[in-house]
Amino acid sequence: MSLKNYEDVSGVKIILAWASEDEEKTIENFYPLLKYTISGSIVSEIEDGSINTSYTNIGIQGNGMTGLGKSDEYGNYKFGNLSIDYWLEYGNYSLIAFKYIPSEGKYLFGTTNVSLNNYEDVSEVKIILDWASEDEEKAIENFYPLLKYIISGNVFSDVQDKTVNASDTNVVIQGNGMTGLGKSDEYGNYKFGNLSIDYWLEYGNYSLIAFKYIPSEGRYLFGTTNVSLKNYEEVSGVKIILDWASEDEEKTIENFYPLLKYTISGSIVSEIEDGSINTSYTNIGIQGNGMTGLGKSDEYGNYKFGNLSIDYWLEYGNYSLIAFKYIPSEGKYLFGTTNVSLNNYEDVSEVKIILDWASEDEEKAIENFYPLLKYIISGNVFSDVQDKTVNASDTNVVIQGNGMTGLGKSDEYGNYKFGNLSIDYWLEYGNYSLIAFKYIPPEGRYLFGTTNTSLGDIETVSDVNIILDWANEAEEKIIESFFPLFKYSFSGSVFSNIQNENINVSNTHVVIQGNGITGIRKCDDYGNYKSGDLGSDSWLEYGKNYSVTAFKYIPSQGKYLFGTTIVSLKNCEEVSDVNVELDWASGDEEKAIENFYPLLRYTISGSVLDSSDNSSSDNSNSDNSSGEGSSSDGSSSGSSHSSSGGGGSPEPARNVEVRELSQAFITNGQPVRFDLTRNATSVVYVSFDAKKTAGKTTTVVEMLKNKSTLTPDALTGEVYNYLNIWVGNGGYATEMNIENATVCFKVEKSWIQDKGIDQSSIILNRYSDKKWNELPTTLLGKDDKYMYFTAKTPEFSPFAIAGKTIVDETGNVIATTSKTQENKQNNTTLEIEQTSEQRERSTPGFEMIYCVIWLLGLFLYRRR
Repeated sequence: MSLKNYEDVSGVKIILAWASEDEEKTIENFYPLLKYTISGSIVSEIEDGSINTSYTNIGIQGNGMTGLGKSDEYGNYKFGNLSIDYWLEYGNYSLIAFKYIPSEGKYLFGTTNVSLNNYEDVSEVKIILDWASEDEEKAIENFYPLLKYIISGNVFSDVQDKTVNASDTNVVIQGNGMTGLGKSDEYGNYKFGNLSIDYWLEYGNYSLIAFKYIPSEGRYLFGTTNVSLKNYEEVSGVKIILDWASEDEEKTIENFYPLLKYTISGSIVSEIEDGSINTSYTNIGIQGNGMTGLGKSDEYGNYKFGNLSIDYWLEYGNYSLIAFKYIPSEGKYLFGTTNVSLNNYEDVSEVKIILDWASEDEEKAIENFYPLLKYIISGNVFSDVQDKTVNASDTNVVIQGNGMTGLGKSDEYGNYKFGNLSIDYWLEYGNYSLIAFKYIPPEGRYLFGTTNTSLGDIETVSDVNIILDWANEAEEKIIESFFPLFKYSFSGSVFSNIQNENINVSNTHVVIQGNGITGIRKCDDYGNYKSGDLGSDSWLEYGKNYSVTAFKYIPSQGKYLFGTTIVSLKNCEEVSDVNVELDWASGDEEKAIENFYPLLRYTISGSVLDSSDNSSSDNSNSDNSSGEGSSSDGSSSGSSHSSSGGGGSPEPARNVEVRELSQAFITNGQPVRFDLTRNATSVVYVSFDAKKTAGKTTTVVEMLKNKSTLTPDALTGEVYNYLNIWVGNGGYATEMNIENATVCFKVEKSWIQDKGIDQSSIILNRYSDKKWNELPTTLLGKDDKYMYFTAKTPEFSPFAIAGKTIVDETGNVIATTSKTQENKQNNTTLEIEQTSEQRERSTPGFEMIYCVIWLLGLFLYRRR
């Protein structure tokens, strides 16, 4: 089967007959690709009506893996894609079923073996249960770590007081190196397991401590008990009896203060006797325990801090609350403050803050909270030009200040707004310039206007109006500086001059090329297309010339329709009526079309027939040979290397093993880092210092199956990975726009050992100037699986991670021993951990600081 000039090849028939010995061997090569399932039922030989096989544990072992599942209420089970995180592979497996019977104090046990080979779905595998022997009970113990335990019970009080109850009692669980905190419900019931903490309880011994503060008594209720998790998963009915806490028990309770989730709530009241002044939406700052937060009261002056107002719970300790509200009519602030201590009681309520006019010192205290305020600027754009055809709808509005530049648009009425809606972050206090401009095609020139505004004591600055007039030469130059912020698009239609009723332009391929990107899409049923934010992964850029090439294969004619045109993007964001005229393709044009074959997304469809169907076999060859000419258009899109807010690649998808994306906001003069958190490739992060603002940008990292199709030559030596790294668009990530670019990558230690690689020879290579170039590469550290490196690069393009083997005098590879390697690597790890602070002080460039911190976090995580 050949896939070439036509995407959807249909009617491909495959005739089945009994396999020969060689064909059976061919089939065996596909066993690793099969997705196997095992299903069956659990039955018991015990003649006891009270014993059933519902919810029996079933362990599966084989191929280096161990999994655990459960039968349903009828004793049926299934392993495969449902019961474990991956499909079963071909090979031999053992199934072990067991269930603890509390009334008997012992286990039911059964086992069987199953082989996964030539048949994917192995069903009706029965496991027969009987009482477990001593050896079988030991086998069951091996599965204890896989069990998911639950402890539940009830908290109740021995105190003879109707006002004292066990609702909402704190319940702490300790054991197996973990401490967790939960609460009983309104009836005193509690539960630990998969619901109350982030992971399942493991087998072992646990202590349960319950406590509740009684404000009316000024003391605690306290109770404790122990429980062992071993042979039975769900331990219920564990009661905890509460009584007044002794002095030692109160000290025990204090140890749990850091686990409590505190809240502070109350109201804002004003001492000012003025009906026009109210406390709605008053700012409330909270300070203490090394943190500063800011919230607002509601329309009635009520507020609450804790899990609702900030991203984390308040911790025990002392806090100051500062309330303030600017009164524009008075030109001054209301101010009030109070202190609160979080200690033995979690929910501190009715904390009132009384407002009065702020003194000079209090106004200075308020200024400390300006950086926390979330400012908004809004207003209207209108034109002084006396022309009915000129309006301010969809006017571009740029905001500049505090080291940032943002771009928005006015609505159809000329209204605009900056703050939390228009850009990815809130505006900060400081001074800003607003520049509005709009291109008027009939006039061939711009409307322009500008104004300044200051953000300080008032969060919401409205009625900031911008007046438009015709731009002068200097103002047009200012406008040109904002072209990189534009999101361009062009649209048009494809039409044909061929006089043939059977030929139409629906679903014609449209390729856009320019600025180092190639994208492909299809026009609609009527021949219309659009390129920009809708048709490709990235916005098109200003000042670039793009070629638009349209083509469509006509099966009845056995040849292509073809057409091309050029479009330039500059002063107008949306270029329409870019039309492409189609005619029969010449020989050179057909060759041009062949260059786009890698961008097409092919499909093959057909039917599988038994060889006894003689009528079909006569036509099979002709169907196959003409498959390329079958008609059925499908959607297609190509990868794009142009990105300003998006990310793409010119690498054919067939050569990409895995692709990972990361996004960040690029601001002139600021460091930027793209973290690859999915760990899908060998790249940990990409970083650089920005010399030009690009806004929200996507970085794409591709781990390739072979060398990049963009590099004619493979790299000599032992190659660990071929990679592509694309940052933003093809025109951005150059030495003109970035500096101090760094790639942090990792290499598996097992590869180094297996290949006999000298780890000091591991280098990141970059393909540029028609050859492979070694980049300055530094060993950063290691964990138990990977070695980590950083490399400096001037720009981004195809890369290759490679190393050199260690050879003896005769030229044979010397395999590195894992023990020697580990000793050396452990020394390296120790050095990294001991000197991390020195590296942070002495190493230039923010990327090294980030990576050391990242490695320390990873090390601590794995130790946990």
